[in-house]
Amino acid sequence: MDRYLSQRERLLTSSRPLPDLDVVTASGPWLYLSDGRRIYDGSSGLICVNVGRNSRKVFSRIEEQFSRASFGGAAVVRPDPQLQLMDRLCHAVGRPEDSVALATCGTLGVEIAVALARNIARVRGDKRRGDILTSTLSYHGMSALTLALAGNHVRRPRPEDAFGLGPAFPAPYPPTHHHTEGTCTASCADEVAKAIDSRGAENVAAILLEPVNGTTCGAFVPPDGYLRRVQEICQERDVLVIHDEVLTGLWRTGTPLASHHWDGVEPDLCILSKGLGAGFRPRSPHRHQPRRPAGHRPRPEQPAHRHHRHR
Repeated sequence: MDRYLSQRERLLTSSRPLPDLDVVTASGPWLYLSDGRRIYDGSSGLICVNVGRNSRKVFSRIEEQFSRASFGGAAVVRPDPQLQLMDRLCHAVGRPEDSVALATCGTLGVEIAVALARNIARVRGDKRRGDILTSTLSYHGMSALTLALAGNHVRRPRPEDAFGLGPAFPAPYPPTHHHTEGTCTASCADEVAKAIDSRGAENVAAILLEPVNGTTCGAFVPPDGYLRRVQEICQERDVLVIHDEVLTGLWRTGTPLASHHWDGVEPDLCILSKGLGAGFRPRSPHRHQPRRPAGHRPRPEQPAHRHHRHR
């Protein structure tokens, strides 16, 4: 492999101010290096290896599927594995009636959610445009569209390349949302109402946000009641709520979805990714539900044998 190292700069990847780790094998949370050291992977890869590395249980399921067929597109064959995944996933997170679209990564999952939200809004017949509003500390992926939508300042494109898009309201965390006294509370959701009203609700398809802020700042938790109030504001204005749970979904915060930490929080669309593929395979389901009464959520099933859902 050393003969390829001289070409390392040709491989266009994310960079970091540390040398590459020469990993020769891995097991569970441990990385074993060529010089004999082992390193504990505290960041879980790119915040995704949540069932450990080199799991024999996962490998056995992959081998079982590959022995049947290596490709099973729903447009070609009956999508039995996809239907099983959809059903188990929806029951696991307490949303058994959701519709599911399967994609290959979180960024694509966000783009599909944006497209579906715009279609849903227009089918209802009361929208002139399909604006998607995000916060100043948001991050929703690495495509040209998602970078332009979000508020990650390091990754945002130049203004002339951002398609006229950008964050629309302050995230409910200091120091981005300044207060003369005190700190952020649920009332900071009023900034979302202002952002929608300033554009006109007839021009806004959805609010897109992370229930717990991730990449831009690192595990910033919103004030109690904030997400519920955002939901109420959007329902009053016939605007959809999209939760980006690429980082936080599937027990990454201790509950099936991060939004489950607060009563009555039920987004219209939800995006999952990292915890589902667990580093073995890129996977991102987008899930959509019809609007329900606030506070209605079936009891999630316990995550027994979670590895069965990582395909």
